[in-house]
Amino acid sequence: VAVKPATASVIGGVKPGAGLSVDGSGVLTSATAVGGWITASLSAGWSTYTTHTVRYRKEGDIIRLSGAMEYTSSTINDVPAFTLPAGFRPVLAGYAALTAAGGGNTRAGLIVSDSTGVVTVTATNAIVFLDGITFPTT
Repeated sequence: VAVKPATASVIGGVKPGAGLSVDGSGVLTSATAVGGWITASLSAGWSTYTTHTVRYRKEGDIIRLSGAMEYTSSTINDVPAFTLPAGFRPVLAGYAALTAAGGGNTRAGLIVSDSTGVVTVTATNAIVFLDGITFPTT
């Protein structure tokens, strides 16, 4: 997630400097803010599904994901969707069941995040819902 401090006054409801660390080039390097939602920067091939912006926030030592995204292919096999910044990553690899939908069908999928912050998705359809996924950072 790249943030230019001079042009970004609020990031997901959190003002820069309120628990966010930005390097000299304006790149978000870590975040410890509590409560404010931060919009995820989706990887190539992924896009926000309708108005369900993909975002995350920290609630104490718990990270909460929200939103929905879709992929350009109907089968998603271990495809990186976005990367969580330092301070928003699980200590160990985490797995969570999720809902994936498309073509009038609802199917199960799997999301994985590890200590590098990469969120990877495996599902049988192109739309992935993240609401309700949480994991600890400690």
